[in-house]
Amino acid sequence: MSYLEIKNNLLNIKKEINNSIESEKLKNFFNYIEKKYSVEQNIIKQYFKKRYALSLGNLKPSEYNINISKYQNKKLLLSLIYFLGFKTLVFIKSIKVKKKIETKIIIDDLKSERELDRMISLFSDTKQKDKVFILRKKFKNYENKNVNIIVQEDFIGYSREIIKKNITLFDFIEIFYLIKYSFKSKLNLFNLYNKFLNDFLYFSSLYSKVEGRIIFQERILGRTNILKNYLFKRKYKGRNGYLQTHLIPYDTQALFFDCDIFFSMGCNSFSSIKDLDAKINEVVPIGSNNLNYYLLDNSNFSKEEETFRSVGESIDILFIGSNVTNNTRNNWEGYYETIRWLKKLSNDNDLSIFIKHHNTWIKDKNEINISSNSNINYLPQHLNTYYFALKADLLITYCSTLGIEIIPLNKTVYFTNPHNNNNFLNKELEDDKIVINTFEELEKKICKRQSMPSSNFDNYGINYKKTKFLLFEKLNKI
Repeated sequence: MSYLEIKNNLLNIKKEINNSIESEKLKNFFNYIEKKYSVEQNIIKQYFKKRYALSLGNLKPSEYNINISKYQNKKLLLSLIYFLGFKTLVFIKSIKVKKKIETKIIIDDLKSERELDRMISLFSDTKQKDKVFILRKKFKNYENKNVNIIVQEDFIGYSREIIKKNITLFDFIEIFYLIKYSFKSKLNLFNLYNKFLNDFLYFSSLYSKVEGRIIFQERILGRTNILKNYLFKRKYKGRNGYLQTHLIPYDTQALFFDCDIFFSMGCNSFSSIKDLDAKINEVVPIGSNNLNYYLLDNSNFSKEEETFRSVGESIDILFIGSNVTNNTRNNWEGYYETIRWLKKLSNDNDLSIFIKHHNTWIKDKNEINISSNSNINYLPQHLNTYYFALKADLLITYCSTLGIEIIPLNKTVYFTNPHNNNNFLNKELEDDKIVINTFEELEKKICKRQSMPSSNFDNYGINYKKTKFLLFEKLNKI
């Protein structure tokens, strides 16, 4: 199944979701929510559509052509119990908000120390009082970062005033509507409504603790949130911005993408979500912040240089690996077939071939078994991948974002698609002839390497040395 077929099947899923949520059967249900929370109905419906799409996250791309209705959870009683438990928990864990921080930029949805460090680096030239970092959970060392931080966890620390104003523990009218229209629409509305209510309380509480003009986040895949954006704009007349950090696959997580300002890597580096009718008010290409962070802000490469010398200062082919063991949605046979191609190349040619994984890689027994008994070598995963990508003569990957990040640096990069089912590919990659479908094609490309015309570089990324400048050129106008 080609990426075009996957795209068309995703558009069919989107159509089914639209039909379900826009159905006349749910008209009174959405009227009720609109009146209860004073949120515009088009925002509520769009939010429900996004959550519906995310609930299909376990579907493999090869299953996108099936009837999605059978994947709806019908366990209404269990969902009702969970819903009442959720309301009880947020009541118990709520707090009285005493004061509000005033700032300019709110950097939201940070879930790890690595993400926090990247954002601290990106906003390092901003005054301390003009930025606040929002953590979704507490993690080690966050208190030692010497920046303004608010920890807003799910279900914990919501504003008691907002909860009392908006929810009642046993709201029989609410439960009646949820049960009635779940049966009427043949959807489990408890699941979708529970997500809506949690996000409504979460962001309403957050905005009672911090005021700003811009809310900004790094995570995009499955994480854009129209309700969050709406509540922020309503309360502070502020704008929201999302930063592209990854190659965006044709996936249910990419459906119903909603964003005010999208800080993309390149002019066409997000074509998959454009194909899926994303709602983006403004696109500002700024290049790759990962390149900016891992090459510009972290310039001590002594260990990388030592390793490069140890391999004879020669890397003919570098394969950029992916973390496939914890992603069961995708069919990874094409990825493993690429490893087989590299094994055959290494045994039949006098080429220095290396595999490099990021330091988050979970060792993959399948990959290690396939690459054994070959002349392929692994570079230490804890070292900087971007350093070795710049040193390699040619780069190959199946789906690593680094593949498109490195193109504007005039590197020769090829994506592989052995079984014609790589849903990370898009039209730009195909048109620029950097997708390889067979081993024979790979051999020819290696013998006759051809760099991409520099006129196409901006499609994939802007010079990473300009990333901060381009970002703040826009933010300072808001």
